[in-house]
Amino acid sequence: AWEMLDDRFGDPFVIGKSYRDKIQSWPKITAKDSKDLREFADFLTSVESAIPYVQGLQVLNDCVANQRIAAKLPDWLSARWNRKVTEFQDEHKMFPDFSHFVKFLNKEARIACNPITSLQAIKPTELDNKHPYKDISRRSGT
Repeated sequence: AWEMLDDRFGDPFVIGKSYRDKIQSWPKITAKDSKDLREFADFLTSVESAIPYVQGLQVLNDCVANQRIAAKLPDWLSARWNRKVTEFQDEHKMFPDFSHFVKFLNKEARIACNPITSLQAIKPTELDNKHPYKDISRRSGT
C-alpha cells in the first residue's frame, strides 16, 4: 500500500496532507451507524500505518488533533474515549497517542458490528422485523 501511495503522490507532505484533509472532512458518525464507524476505524488504521513514513502525520499524536477527530464520533463513543483518556492520564501522566486511539476505535467498531450481540443484531430495523406470515394473514382477511 505504501509503494502505491509513494508512486502516486511521491512527496510525503502531499500524502500527509491528503490523509489530514480526509480526516478533517469526514462527517460526524451517527449514534447507530456501526458501518460508518467501522469505515472510519479502518481509515484511521491506514493513517496509523503511514505515520512511520510520513513525518507530518506525527501531529495526530497531539491532544488537540485527537479532540478534532473524536468530535467525529457518536456522543456515546466520545464519552467512552474520555473515560479511557482519563484512565490513561491517571496512570501515565500524559495524553494517549494516536495509536492508542486507533486501537480503542477498532475494538469499539468490532463491538458495534458484532453479528450476534450488536444493537443492530438484537434490534433489527422495523423493515427487517416484519413477520412474513403476519402480512399474509392481514391481506387474506384472517
